[in-house]
Amino acid sequence: MRILLVLLTIAITSCETSTYLQDTESRSRSVDESAVPDADIDDYIAPYREQLAADMDAVVAQVAESMPKSKTDPRLGHWMADCIQAFAQMNSSDTVHFSLQNYGGIRVTELREGPLTVRKLYELMPFENSLVVVTLDADAAAALMEDIADSDGWPVSEGLYMETEYGKPTKVLIHGTPLTELKTIRVGMPDYIANGGDGSTYLADMPKEDLRTLIREVLIQSAKASGAKNQAVAGDPIPRIQVL
Repeated sequence: MRILLVLLTIAITSCETSTYLQDTESRSRSVDESAVPDADIDDYIAPYREQLAADMDAVVAQVAESMPKSKTDPRLGHWMADCIQAFAQMNSSDTVHFSLQNYGGIRVTELREGPLTVRKLYELMPFENSLVVVTLDADAAAALMEDIADSDGWPVSEGLYMETEYGKPTKVLIHGTPLTELKTIRVGMPDYIANGGDGSTYLADMPKEDLRTLIREVLIQSAKASGAKNQAVAGDPIPRIQVL
């Protein structure tokens, strides 16, 4: 009986056919101003397009005065980092010593004085980076400070004060305490940096708490909160990274 079953299985499988891809053909079609939109599709998506435009152009706050993306004028970076810090401290499971934002993630040359829209905040932070709190040991903390000093400063929140000379940190205080006296620190940052991006590979294996909120959404929420209180959006002009 077993022999019969084996023979029957072989007979069935031997009758199966296989299909293989023998050849492919590709075509390209250019789309330019001569392309005519489909009226039915355009009518169908029109209400959604209009609603999206209304949402994106909604004014959420006022910018007190223009804030450039600049290392010599730190107001924009400070505002962003302070927004990140406030959210991180409110939503993290433990103390967050300070927060930061890398310059590469800031994608506008300035936030201009006047109405601040959701669209402008998307332009400021178009990436889908989420907020992560990283616990750094002494070695990783020292490496992070080296990176910050080497680039003449990153946007950082209140809580960190640094002096640098010739691209090296000469003084680092965390809420007034020398960094060398702390065994660990917890820092809020974009997940891109936390996972080793922009050369920060020493952070990749550090313990992390993902707050599951996009940095952009943090900025939008903060701007809306300021607008609801009739408070203008503004960044601290006093440098937190002093390049000597």
